[in-house]
Amino acid sequence: MQLRKSRFPLLLAVCAVVYGQDQPTTFEVASVKISPPIDHSKPPNFGCSGGPGTADPGLYVCHYATLQTLVIQAYNLAAYQFPYVPSGDHTTYDIEAKVPARTTLEQFRGMEQRLLAERWKLAYHFEKKPAAVYDLVIAKSGAKLRESAPDPVEKPQPAPAARVVRDEYGFRIQPADFKGQVIERNLEVARWTARGITTARMAKALAGLLKGPVTDATGLGGEYDFTIYCSAASVGLSSGPEAVGSAPAGAARAVGEEAAEGVSLPSVFAVLQDKLGLTIEKKQGFFDLFVVDHVEKVPVGN
Repeated sequence: MQLRKSRFPLLLAVCAVVYGQDQPTTFEVASVKISPPIDHSKPPNFGCSGGPGTADPGLYVCHYATLQTLVIQAYNLAAYQFPYVPSGDHTTYDIEAKVPARTTLEQFRGMEQRLLAERWKLAYHFEKKPAAVYDLVIAKSGAKLRESAPDPVEKPQPAPAARVVRDEYGFRIQPADFKGQVIERNLEVARWTARGITTARMAKALAGLLKGPVTDATGLGGEYDFTIYCSAASVGLSSGPEAVGSAPAGAARAVGEEAAEGVSLPSVFAVLQDKLGLTIEKKQGFFDLFVVDHVEKVPVGN
């Protein structure tokens, strides 16, 4: 008996082609300009917002963004892969781009990369750089992490405005619905607050502190809550506010400085081991360094 060939594979192939043709590859409209001088009479507005996964997925906006910021976001790099050079160019840029509907995060990054190539004429390559690398592991004392409680079925109603409540070091108490992680400074003290984060996200934040790759080697797969306090110097926040890891926009800052003056606390790594039962192991390895071959300081006109 002769089997009749199915037409379904051909139909699927045609559908795949049509579907692929519908996928956006560029921003619908994109305005790129060198930032104007900072107006110190107005509240500062720095950084990028919008795009897939945000409250405004259809509009991507940047104010006073450096090339480093744009490249790190477009290529999903860690800061140590494309480090800031104090002696380098300090030009900043304003961007406003319309994002096509149903754009995925992967497609969005491709649009950012294409924008850098077309407007800045960015050319680059990666180099393997020998460096210290790190593993986040469970300490000999055992893990002491507390798993996050399930989200309530019904969200609590917002409470009426009340006076600001601070903890023993002068930091504002985070709201009950806070999610994510943020590191803040109050003079000599830093507070790392985390709600519903994985150890992989902890490792990413630690990579920012250590300026090198940190691999999550704990084997833990849950989501965890914690609040720890450590010396601000150990997280690179001794001289001013600075964001570390994945934090809500504008959340990392100096706060309530009246309460933490003259306080001396252990380093973040000592506190991690003591309070969370986690430690860092150092070894030699490599990471991919992003190297710019060519870039135009003044982007191509809109």
